[in-house]
Amino acid sequence: MVEPKKRADAGAEPAERRKQILDSAGELFAAKGVAATTVREIGNAVGLLSGSLYHYFDSKDAMVEQLVSDFLQDLTAAYPRVRSEHDDPRACLAGLIRESFHLVAKHPYACHIYQHDFNYLRTLPRFALLDEMAKDGERSWLDLLNEGEKQGQFRREVEPIVFYRFCRDAIFLSVRWYRPGGRRTIDDLADSFITVVMEGYALDASTLTA
Repeated sequence: MVEPKKRADAGAEPAERRKQILDSAGELFAAKGVAATTVREIGNAVGLLSGSLYHYFDSKDAMVEQLVSDFLQDLTAAYPRVRSEHDDPRACLAGLIRESFHLVAKHPYACHIYQHDFNYLRTLPRFALLDEMAKDGERSWLDLLNEGEKQGQFRREVEPIVFYRFCRDAIFLSVRWYRPGGRRTIDDLADSFITVVMEGYALDASTLTA
């Protein structure tokens, strides 16, 4: 059974109560999957009757949409900001990677839902809007990668869409195994990934000694 990090406080303000509900719902969605999680389980996790949850969200799907849309709104705001801060494609790529890892740390449950329950998301009434938000983020990466390729900073033999998808999945699937509070910070994780992307993992054979 998933233990809630914080039970709902009967005296909490509505906005705080909504956040408590979303945190517990997100934890359950990530652990069990969206389809397998019931409104009753969410209510039990926050100490509310199922009916009382409907004062804050009109359905389980509304909770899913809120979690994912909060994540995607931050993503679509962050990527253009990073693009505006860097003229150099290499520096901008490092910035996008670092920002993506920070999004994983800020929205772990939403990242998990988006990666593992995409077919469920497709059934939501607002899926088209969510999907367009995700595509906006993708376009930020592809515009940068194409620009860097034209400037001769990125490899022409690697298609931008392929490179982007490798990065996207490697970064956002780290939510499966990365745990905050361990010996590696989220910036340590970003630094390691940036090093691999920028410099490669295998050493140049000419630098090796017998």
